[in-house]
Amino acid sequence: MLESLDFQVARHAARVVLFGPLAEAKRDHMFMTVVVGGATYVVDPGFGPYAPRFPVPLVASPPGQTTHWMQRDGNFWVLHVTREDRQPVAGWASTLEAENPLDFEVFNHYLATHRKSPFVNWIFLSAVTSKGRVNVINRKVTLLRGAAEPTATELADRTALRGLLRNISALICPRLRVWPFRRFLSGPKH
Repeated sequence: MLESLDFQVARHAARVVLFGPLAEAKRDHMFMTVVVGGATYVVDPGFGPYAPRFPVPLVASPPGQTTHWMQRDGNFWVLHVTREDRQPVAGWASTLEAENPLDFEVFNHYLATHRKSPFVNWIFLSAVTSKGRVNVINRKVTLLRGAAEPTATELADRTALRGLLRNISALICPRLRVWPFRRFLSGPKH
């Protein structure tokens, strides 16, 4: 889309370091840089609950100025994010090498099918509503509402997950009477 609007876009791969050290992280996350008015920005809408909601300037920045910032670490540019508990952490690291779009098909295949992929083994959900954001990683549910302190809870079981999904779908699509995953939410027929 950005390219069709004549923006200069480059696709990059990153090693996600939220859940482990850089030395053990795979290059399996895609993000882009976009040049606007001579300045370069990081655009990463696919980083789930840690995705910046604005273009992040690709300049070394001190922590705490905003919810997302970039810093250099040797050969890497590191995107820092503010977690749900308001603590800053490193999100991913990249050398900013431009990638071929076909390379991301390989990444996506791994993420969607490999037995060691967290996307095969964990539940991830992030939904933006008119009242804030709901983030789910496995059984942990965090509600973010503006400047208020985040509220974290733990889901007890699948029934609780189904109830949460019903509530989220009602918030996102209040006019939707039959949610596409209705069969999943109601459980198996006996």
